[in-house]
Amino acid sequence: MFRFPRACRSPRDGCESHRPTIDRGCSKKSKRPYSTVPQTKETKLGRKKFTIRDINNKYEKKIPITMVTSYDYTSALAVEEAGIDVILVGDSLGMVMLGQKSTTSVTMDEMIHHCKAVQRGSQNAFLIGDMPFGSYETSPTDAVRNAIRLMKEGGVDAVKMEGGARIADSIRAVVNAGIPVMGHIGLTPQTSSALGGFRVQGKTAESAQAILKDATAVEAAGAFSVVVESVPAVLGSHVTFNLKIPTIGIGAGPQTSGQVLVFHDMMGMFPKVPKFAKTYADLWTPMTKALEDFKLEVENRKFPDLQHSYTMKEEEFSRAFPSVPMTDPFKIDQVEDFKLKEEKLETNSSEKFNPAIHVKEKKKSIAIIGGGAMGSLIGAKLASDSRNSVWMLSNWKDHVTSIKSRGGLTLTNFDGSQIFSPVNATSEISEILQVNGAVDLAMVMVKSPMTRDAAVKASKLIHPSHGMVLTLQNGLGNREIIGDVLGDVGKVIQGVTSQAGNILGQGMVTHTGEGYTTLAFSENNRAIVEELAAILNAGGIFTEISPDLEGMQWGKLIVNSAINPISAILGVKNGELAENSSTRELLGQTVKEGASVAQAKGVSLPFDVFQKVLDVARATAQNSSSMLKDVRRGTLTEVDAINGSIVREGDRLGVNVNLNRMLMGLINSSYQASQATSLIRW
Repeated sequence: MFRFPRACRSPRDGCESHRPTIDRGCSKKSKRPYSTVPQTKETKLGRKKFTIRDINNKYEKKIPITMVTSYDYTSALAVEEAGIDVILVGDSLGMVMLGQKSTTSVTMDEMIHHCKAVQRGSQNAFLIGDMPFGSYETSPTDAVRNAIRLMKEGGVDAVKMEGGARIADSIRAVVNAGIPVMGHIGLTPQTSSALGGFRVQGKTAESAQAILKDATAVEAAGAFSVVVESVPAVLGSHVTFNLKIPTIGIGAGPQTSGQVLVFHDMMGMFPKVPKFAKTYADLWTPMTKALEDFKLEVENRKFPDLQHSYTMKEEEFSRAFPSVPMTDPFKIDQVEDFKLKEEKLETNSSEKFNPAIHVKEKKKSIAIIGGGAMGSLIGAKLASDSRNSVWMLSNWKDHVTSIKSRGGLTLTNFDGSQIFSPVNATSEISEILQVNGAVDLAMVMVKSPMTRDAAVKASKLIHPSHGMVLTLQNGLGNREIIGDVLGDVGKVIQGVTSQAGNILGQGMVTHTGEGYTTLAFSENNRAIVEELAAILNAGGIFTEISPDLEGMQWGKLIVNSAINPISAILGVKNGELAENSSTRELLGQTVKEGASVAQAKGVSLPFDVFQKVLDVARATAQNSSSMLKDVRRGTLTEVDAINGSIVREGDRLGVNVNLNRMLMGLINSSYQASQATSLIRW
């Protein structure tokens, strides 16, 4: 059994007798020239590292132990300054910090991220990290592996595990591995659905006996302490009396060995808090009031004032801009002069500026070529903006008929809300031209093998003088194919997106993954690309622009080269790839090959591709990749355009691409084995 050893067990800070003291120095606030510079970490004078031995001492002396749940650097600084004994980095961060509906979706990577932030803000409190759901239930071996990771990477002193007798073996295994464990019984949020929701536990004789049995099982497995949550006060007292380890109560009455509250609850940072949480401050009201004041002052040009601005010598300004008189931006009359000049400049620039698509026009006519998941998602998003007239061109007859009969698409947003979007749909180019006329923008949203056919349709749809084509397709070379058909690659804008969608049924699409969308620009078309980005942003598709076309394309290509074929071969949704150590390693090796090819080509990637592939997989966790859907349908995939592009460039440059070659071969073999007629839904 793991009891309270005399020697310090903190793997992060060592024995308390060897901790250096902190010289606080001057207590005056220092001014920070930049908002991004963190505050200097200061602690109570002479305070030493709190250890399990200190927890034991307070328990034996019957002095209640204080614990606060904190999730970030800033709150940890405040908790440290207050001298709180223990900080818990709880998986409740999923709800409090990430806005999720429960704690079950929190990942080990997210826990490590927040533990590291708290650890940087608190060097003396005893730090405990929650083991997230799924990290220890499967087996004691998994429990030990994940506990080691949380301690090693997260910098915690101990871990907390939810559950009683059912996880005793996992607790015992983690303790035997030398890692201190805090148990958690009563209401266990990770399994709240099995308990009937977030309800008080132990109110019947049978459930009270079960909770005491769980408590003794946790103690026998070697836990050094146990959290008791949401039970009657008398039961909290009875459990505490029957154990020889400290109990930390949260909604368990006053007689537990200590108490814990969530930082945000006790600070009143939400308008409502649980019954057991006492608010020691009401920060919600002053926070919202401060934000309202900021909005008002900005809109009335009262902020920033002179006190919060930087000055410049008049002679330096005159040397920089000899023909421009220096004015005082804090004088109202001169501000009005600025406004008049700005209006004049805007008028003059609008006379000269004649982009292919102009945001201020009343209606934008857009044709989406391709009625699959992504075409339907983008079309529904854009049609939700009343300034756009959106047509979908698709050979999926049933989908088109459903949209026509209902007058649009039903879109289920990422947050679960539903809207009806007035998308027009047809399978005939002539119908669009007859009803709408030539369009301002054609978006190619088909799979790569169908690019040339879609380009021919786009050439017939766009306005001959100012019409543009935007492609958000996977793979390389699509822009060049479309440009070849149009006879002018300058009319084609290349973009990449990590948005994800799924067809629920005819006339219905759901947004299954939020991600980035980036459009490439050059000096010749920047104004047009900015207008396109504005249209997408107005439709709820977060879009930015970048001058790095090659880096942007290769970054997306490498991400796709890992997620799409691996998810298709394993038959799993995107999110599962990021949460399994074996698949994470496979993802890493795949993107490493792609990055090596990009480096050999002299392409500078815009992000860390391994981190990006994990981020995208998690952001689209509930999405089944298009390649997985194609494999299940027995239809042609984009593997040749994605992994094939990496293989061809790798072979040309002499870079090892055997893993991408193998993935491509497995996907193509699956397609060939299906012996199904290829009918790509576009």
